[in-house]
Amino acid sequence: MFSKPVQYLLKWVLPLSLLCCVHAHASVKLKPLLTDAEIFNILKERIDVEKQGVGLVVGVIDQQGTRVISYGVMDKKTQAKVDGDTVFEIGSVTKLFTSLLLADMVQKGEVVLTDPVAKYLPQGVTMPTRNGKQISLLDLSLHKSGLPQWPDNMRSKDPLNPVADYTVAQMYEFLSRYQLTRDIGEKAEYSNIGVGLLGHVLSLRGGKDFETLVKERITNRLSMNDTGISLSARMTAHLASPHNAQGELVKNWDLPAIAGAGALRSSVNDMLKFLAANMSPDKSPLRLSIQTMHFPFEESPEIHLAWGVGKKYGTTMWNHSGSTFGYKSMLAYDETRRRGVVILSNSGEVDDIGSKILNREFRLRQYIPPASFVQALNEKGYETAIPTYDAMKKSDSDFFLREEVVNEWGYALLGQNKDAQAIEIFKLGIYVFPKSANAYDSLAEAYEKVGDKDNAILQYKKCVELEPNNPHALERLATLVKL
Repeated sequence: MFSKPVQYLLKWVLPLSLLCCVHAHASVKLKPLLTDAEIFNILKERIDVEKQGVGLVVGVIDQQGTRVISYGVMDKKTQAKVDGDTVFEIGSVTKLFTSLLLADMVQKGEVVLTDPVAKYLPQGVTMPTRNGKQISLLDLSLHKSGLPQWPDNMRSKDPLNPVADYTVAQMYEFLSRYQLTRDIGEKAEYSNIGVGLLGHVLSLRGGKDFETLVKERITNRLSMNDTGISLSARMTAHLASPHNAQGELVKNWDLPAIAGAGALRSSVNDMLKFLAANMSPDKSPLRLSIQTMHFPFEESPEIHLAWGVGKKYGTTMWNHSGSTFGYKSMLAYDETRRRGVVILSNSGEVDDIGSKILNREFRLRQYIPPASFVQALNEKGYETAIPTYDAMKKSDSDFFLREEVVNEWGYALLGQNKDAQAIEIFKLGIYVFPKSANAYDSLAEAYEKVGDKDNAILQYKKCVELEPNNPHALERLATLVKL
């Protein structure tokens, strides 16, 4: 629940004096920011070594200015290089535009944040309520409406483009019968249908479709000419092909009924303009709307219209990410050091890269074992895996192993019939992750493969101690004990 001053504030256009919020920061000694060369090397390794991407484009804003760093291709067949003009689906980053539209309408007096959504829906369409409270426009933007992530009546004809045939009529049918499972405003829970509904309602209030409103009120004013839902000839020529995590070609997404949830496409060059406007609202033609959007409606944790705000390693990071089946996106900035980043990809995760660019203390996601560790084991022998791990951990604070990577490494060695090496890696997995039932299950499988029945039984029993209903361990134990 909002405090009385904020409740009063929400009834009217937010006054400028209340919007200019000053954040105080404790003095923290921060490590140097990544250089452009370091960023390029991260992109190159992600695609060439880790095989976790097809094309990656990064845009950076800081005291040195604005620049674009890219690596990879738009399409594996054409091998055309990605760059700052390459167009990608931005997925849920669209929600920033939806909430900025809301803020713009608030500033123009067209809506009030506390207006019930039902006020703008056609006659006959019923909105869910709970304990006498109605869902407001603000609830939708803050993900506090109580609506689920997706509606329960999505029956897609094409699983690769799952929202394309979802209609407004289906959305109205869902809203008219859905029963909320918790109180409105009780807690935040991410809702695509909620923000999609917000975009729809704003379109009804504005008398124009969502894309037209975005263009007229946001992108045209920021000279973002390669941002929209429908593709211009130029955007089509620069559109990167979508790929899944395995690098296979997939389909573009369409979200006609809930466009506000994730339908926009854009380029890094365009998104840098949007990011710059958010980092320096006073210099933007959208100043008042952005300041409304940045108002902290709750203090701990900070909650704003669409933006997430997190504090770690001395960084105050404003961020939003997005994803469709073939694209990933992230928009973020550190208000402490005034550095912003945009990352667009046509395959593979990007959030970890964006965080690392803002503060090198953040770890990159690990997809393969660290090359230095593999080299050390090849030289010293895999039986030294545990002491080598300890030594590297002690000498390098950034050194770490991800459980899934260790497990996949062990199974890869088993598949190559390097059984002794696999056993040492699975032992390492138990050493690093002693509370993981799966680590014991994997080591048991390795022992079973080499015919060491007693050790296999021992490890399966340890797995069951941690996870009593583990089906694989129970089945193997029953079989081995009978032998």
